[in-house]
Amino acid sequence: LVRAADMSACVYETQAADCDDGLDNDYDGFTDCQDFSCQDANPQLCTVAATVVAVQDGTVSENTRVQLSGVVVTAVSADGVDLWVQDAGSTSDYNGLHVFRGAGAPAIAVAVGDVVDVAGVVTEFFDETELAVDPTVADVSVTGTGTVSVRSDVPVATLADAVAGEPYEGMLVEIADVRVVTMNDGFGNFTVGIAGEDLNVDDKLHGSFTLPAEGTCFSTIRGVMGFAFGERKLYPRDAADLVTGTTCP
Repeated sequence: LVRAADMSACVYETQAADCDDGLDNDYDGFTDCQDFSCQDANPQLCTVAATVVAVQDGTVSENTRVQLSGVVVTAVSADGVDLWVQDAGSTSDYNGLHVFRGAGAPAIAVAVGDVVDVAGVVTEFFDETELAVDPTVADVSVTGTGTVSVRSDVPVATLADAVAGEPYEGMLVEIADVRVVTMNDGFGNFTVGIAGEDLNVDDKLHGSFTLPAEGTCFSTIRGVMGFAFGERKLYPRDAADLVTGTTCP
């Protein structure tokens, strides 16, 4: 049994009673003596309540274990392992986060629009902020359904910029009236642009999509923003996020 975190205090498995109650008192993913830390004076990570914005904007420091409550799922990876979440009812800066469950983790029954509680450790993986969770425990709990918010007022050049794009990392965004500038068949991505402003579009979440021809006009593209191989990327969630049109300049 994995117990929900008590946010009022740090509790460690340092007493005999805590090591024989079937609960994960120190919230490290192990109950009782499974982690060989029973009655260990060295403190374990303490879980603290947090928001997506607080994690993403740096208010919560790296290596802190946090509990996010009532957040909305904005995207799920094609294999059903990883997800992206946002604080409910807001499109403010920094309101998006990648929940990383690890290579080989089992898929979970979570869908876009689900409201979930999730606990994990704040990490920076090659300059992308993530919430790393332990898939061997009850790491994500669905508590209801909610409304997914989309940010659509950010210029392509801002989203693509390594520095200026930081507030939108992990967020669900929408760009409009962009043409395909270049394509890369080998890596499942293509670049779109408007007025010389370019952004990489990647199939990380979609699994695989048919690459559009150069010059193709998209009236809108939705997806979550990521960072990989030193650049900002837009990850459409499925084919419905890629809407072709005729309104490109």
